[in-house]
Amino acid sequence: MNPIITNKTDCVTDQLSAEEHSLYTYSHTDFNAWVINWNAQEISNGETGYILQHVKLVSEISGIPSNDYYEAWETENNCVDRKGARYDDTWSPGFIDWFPDEDFEAAKNSESATVKYDAEVYWVPVGTGAYNEIDGWGEYGAPEAGELKSSKVLNADVEKYYKGDRHRTWDYKAILKSM
Repeated sequence: MNPIITNKTDCVTDQLSAEEHSLYTYSHTDFNAWVINWNAQEISNGETGYILQHVKLVSEISGIPSNDYYEAWETENNCVDRKGARYDDTWSPGFIDWFPDEDFEAAKNSESATVKYDAEVYWVPVGTGAYNEIDGWGEYGAPEAGELKSSKVLNADVEKYYKGDRHRTWDYKAILKSM
């Protein structure tokens, strides 16, 4: 992969050989993960703030819980602080090999075995009440978000900062049929 250098001298991102979206570039890894790099310039227009994502997961598999949480990436000068990670975001509902035997069998015998990932993306500029609330969050506020600032709750109204959506469905039934 060829690195992309943004206008911030210490901000280097990997170019994903992937599909383009106006808000991000994404790809799928060999281990069933979805990796993205945010298009910070498009989202932030060079301002300082947070890229905020409201994630809603709906799972039909007992070994993968449904979930709802917020996670945020600090962004300055079109550069996303990715906390040393290779990509801005990596997400996977889990590996088939990780399922306990009873979850594996239940998923294999069910009519449907999907995990749906829906997320709303917002740009929250510095100097706003929403920015101050997010800035007060800690790492692991929502454990699923790892080292990102995150929370299960957002009190601020962010609707006016809405930028777009991310969606993906993992169909484990298709995978299980081939096993």
